[in-house]
Formats: sequence, structure tokens, C-alpha cells
Amino acid sequence: MKRRIDLPQVEEVKLPELLHMRPGIYILILLVLALLLALFLIAFYPGIRNGGRYVTFTGSLSESGVLLDGTYLGSAEYQHFVKSGSYEVSLTKGGEVYAKFPLEIDHPVFLTWLFHRTLVTPEVPLSLSEEQRTAINRFNLEQIVQASAILSYDDRNRYPPLFSNLVNDMMALELDAQTRLETVKLAVLYISNETMLEEAKRAIIDSKTPIDGDVTTLLDTANLLFADDLQHTSIGSKSSSLPFNAEKTTLKAGDLEIEGYRY
Repeated sequence: MKRRIDLPQVEEVKLPELLHMRPGIYILILLVLALLLALFLIAFYPGIRNGGRYVTFTGSLSESGVLLDGTYLGSAEYQHFVKSGSYEVSLTKGGEVYAKFPLEIDHPVFLTWLFHRTLVTPEVPLSLSEEQRTAINRFNLEQIVQASAILSYDDRNRYPPLFSNLVNDMMALELDAQTRLETVKLAVLYISNETMLEEAKRAIIDSKTPIDGDVTTLLDTANLLFADDLQHTSIGSKSSSLPFNAEKTTLKAGDLEIEGYRY
């Protein structure tokens, strides 16, 4: 038979009253206040401290840059976080500002860290002089010239859609048909690899850019250059073979002139 254990006599513990409230009441109030404080810190404080929206800027031209109150923000192809406030936005291409508009960002606060508030700006009409249009078109051509220095592209060294940018920007700039034709004729001369060739053909077909026999011949010639690694397809009308005799000539695209040889 087990011996009975006598527990020592202790006084009953009683919590004191607070402001004439029983312990159960003010403990409940403290728990509610702690819960409200946690809700404020989690749901509202981050938005109050750093309010703003993730903005997508819509540019009429490809690969446009964004200036926010004169400070470069980045490319219009990506979302950018803009704090609450009033701003003046400038869209640029090739160093030329082609559109300006005001931007108002409100101050959302609830769970902004969890649910990003977004905004897409409307497309703004172009405001360009003839010289600025020419400069932007020349910039697109220079991008193609620089890309032609690379003879092959892969997953690590990716090729940007330069011909698509060129033809789409020419349409947005409302260049006349002759200027577009001369620009394309000049651009295809710098095709130096299969990737550029395929992208150029897709861009010309998709945009329905006007071409003539010279452009068709140049594309067919490029097809022959890469025939060993590429199952080529030609666009436009079939052209006859040309004698391979060099003749000095000048290529013109608007104000841009380049001396070279025609074969």
C-alpha cells in the first residue's frame, strides 16, 4: 500500500484587478490589442511606409527607355515600382524623347507586400520632328549593324528581334513607303548568320513591308550562304541569278548614305 503524500498548504493565487476590471476581462482586452497590433504591422504598415504601384509603361516604339522626372528608370519592357506621387514621364528611343505625359500614383496600403497593385499606362501619340524620326530609324539600323558582328547566336548569347523592331518602328513613325523600302534593303545587307536571316524574313512577312526584286535577291543570296545548315525558304517572287561582278554604288536610307559595292 502506497504511502499518502501530503502536499504543502499554499495560498491561492489571485490576479489583481486592473481599473476595476476582473483579470479575465483585461487579459482578453490585451490579447485583442496585441492581435490588432499584429494585423496593423502585417497588413497596413508596409503599405503606409512604402506605398506605390508596379507600373507597366506602354511605348509606341520598341525597346523604349523610361525617364521619371528626368531620371532614367529603365526599359519600358519591364514593370517598375513607382512610389506614390505625381510625376512627368518621358519615353525615349535612340536618345530621342518621343512622348511625354503626367503620371499620378495613389497610395494603396492593405497587404501591398502580398498583392502587388499594378498600373498600365495608356499609349501616347508620338510627338516627333522629321529629324527625330530619321535619328530613331538610323539608331535601329545601327543596332542591326552591331549585331551582324556576331556570327552565331545560342541560348547564352541570344539574338534580339532587331528586324521586327525596325519594321514595326518604321510603321509607328509613319515613314513613307520608299524610305521603308530603302531601309530594309540596307538592313538585309548586314545579315551575317542564320538567326538574323530567319528573323528578318519573319519580320518582313508579318509586317507586310513593301519589298522589291533587290530585297528578294538579297534574301535568296543569304539563303544560299547558309544553305549547308539551314533548310531555306524564299519569300517574294523568284529571281534569276545575277552575274557576280562588283560595281561601286551608294546605299541611301533617308539621310543615311553608305558607300559600298553591288554584285
